[in-house]
Amino acid sequence: MTTRSTLLSCLVGFLALAAMGAGVLSFRGTGPAVLTGVALGVLGGAGGSVLEVVLVRRALSRARGAALSIVLGGFLFRLAVLVGGALLLHSTGYADAAAFALCFLAGFLSSLPVLAAVVAGERSPTNGEARG
Repeated sequence: MTTRSTLLSCLVGFLALAAMGAGVLSFRGTGPAVLTGVALGVLGGAGGSVLEVVLVRRALSRARGAALSIVLGGFLFRLAVLVGGALLLHSTGYADAAAFALCFLAGFLSSLPVLAAVVAGERSPTNGEARG
């Protein structure tokens, strides 16, 4: 993949994340707890996704299973943050837990096009074919 297609996939991911945040706001309202939940979810989801893209890109140059272990470890970490964060926010009342959870998941889903572009651009040919 070229730099242009990677940037395009980043733009698509950010637009999807913004659309999800706007959808949560239209569904849950615009109270202070909901706004805090959306902000925490978007920042947490996007931040974790950026970290995962960086780690996967670095792991692709290492051993064969390193990138897969980072993706699976990232999934487990993300699941723990999602459940723990939602429970903490719900019990303290600091922010809307549903808004946090939805935007946190949107942060992960919006990074999938970027992750696919990075993996496609960094992958070396495995059967002797030249890069196209």
